[in-house]
Amino acid sequence: GKTDTSCVHANCVMAPKTVKSEKQSSGPELGVKPDAVAPVEDFAEAALDFAAFKARGDGMAKLRGLQLNNERNAVVLAVNHKPIACSESGYSADSWSIVPLTVVRVEDPGFCKAPFARGMSKAKMNEAKALAAVEGTDLRLWSFKKASMAKGDRCDDISFTISPGDTLNTFMNATKFKDMRRLPEQNDHFLPVEEGTTVIPAFSLLEVTLASKNSDSATEKSSCVNVLKIRRLPDDVSMHSVAPILSRLPENLNDALLQSSEKAIKFPFISSDLVKDKVSFFREKLNPAMVIESVELGEAGPGVRLTHWSLDATENINSVDIPEEVLLRACNAKSVDHAVALLQVAASMDAVSLLITHNPYDARGGGSSLRGMPFVNVAKMVANFDTSKFGPLQANSKCQVNTGYEYFDGEGVGGQPIYLEVSVTPTYTDANQDLSTPCKDFPLLMPGFREAKMYSCKINLFPNTEAEPPKEAVEGVLVFYLNASKRSASAGLSSAGVKRKLCSMQWSA
Repeated sequence: GKTDTSCVHANCVMAPKTVKSEKQSSGPELGVKPDAVAPVEDFAEAALDFAAFKARGDGMAKLRGLQLNNERNAVVLAVNHKPIACSESGYSADSWSIVPLTVVRVEDPGFCKAPFARGMSKAKMNEAKALAAVEGTDLRLWSFKKASMAKGDRCDDISFTISPGDTLNTFMNATKFKDMRRLPEQNDHFLPVEEGTTVIPAFSLLEVTLASKNSDSATEKSSCVNVLKIRRLPDDVSMHSVAPILSRLPENLNDALLQSSEKAIKFPFISSDLVKDKVSFFREKLNPAMVIESVELGEAGPGVRLTHWSLDATENINSVDIPEEVLLRACNAKSVDHAVALLQVAASMDAVSLLITHNPYDARGGGSSLRGMPFVNVAKMVANFDTSKFGPLQANSKCQVNTGYEYFDGEGVGGQPIYLEVSVTPTYTDANQDLSTPCKDFPLLMPGFREAKMYSCKINLFPNTEAEPPKEAVEGVLVFYLNASKRSASAGLSSAGVKRKLCSMQWSA
């Protein structure tokens, strides 16, 4: 339920002192000296920073790291459903490692043309036709006639589109990886082989280079998509940068399965390339009362499981599993407990979305066929925090605002108003420290990570004496930082089958 959203100065009106459990110390500011305090004049800076936190547009315009200038073939952005090994030891010589990739955005058509052969005259090159073009949000590709050591004429009657939501498989084994390493140019390698790169984690944002195949493959094998190269984008361009456009994907599993099947019928030349069961969909709104519990996910290791995650009860037959590595990276957290507390509070504020992949193979041994990556919308969490309402403040002032949402702990009837408390004076850290935030394009940091300039924040639950049973105040159920090093914010614990009651959050990582 919505409640009064008026603001209060923490220096003047403090949150109620009665708490559910013993109040925990917020701990020292990470890497901060007592004299490292911003002057009162910097309050205007805070207003600009929080305006950036509230901005949640298409972060794609800011993407860096793409090598489009020297890429002759088409490039799309995609997400991998499973980790991708980048070393020979990660593969077997006797079996193929298959990793599905779901396209999230078309980037560039490249400049590949047909016919093409080395030594062609300039006049002939000018007569050649493009093999790829961008059509709205889709990539149109054409096949070409087979020719020895060259590409023959473009086949205008054999074309197809690659769209957001389409899933393609990649194949690799030890022999293919060894052959790849023999290529003299690293830029031509199918996978990156830079020093220190041993694996591309699941749910990474990838730059994928595609090309069409010749007409014989299209007509005889129903395969015309050639995945040439995969590169992971740098950490400052993670899946959080594409969160605003993931709504282009199907909204539920049935729609995703139907889209894949219908496309295979519409474009029979790529029916073998399209993955029809290992699909992806995006759910923007989750059930605020979802339950989160710790589980073992077999080969994927430890993780958490979301049950009652959907507002549609029929979908809750299937839970959603999130591998621990994916959860911690998505939340910029070092502790699973901290990440879970963030998801439960953010879900109560209608600020959590899920990218979900489907793989029947993952359901073995009591697991779920659905795997997910969460996205927390920071813009919604700070939407009611308006610095203009506070006026001049002293150093170390803490301002508190009612977010307008309530948290329900699953016991009895009635929730507790959720308040956001912000230290308006930013925290500064030593510029020489290791700023090892996993996702630098996600402005929220959990304890244990740091950036050069941050705002310390807390979520407090106010009491509700009219609830049954009455709810006492809980201070600091969630503590976190907002990263203000750059004004480019693009974003926007377990129990056995019951929703977790939140207590004051520990700072130890």
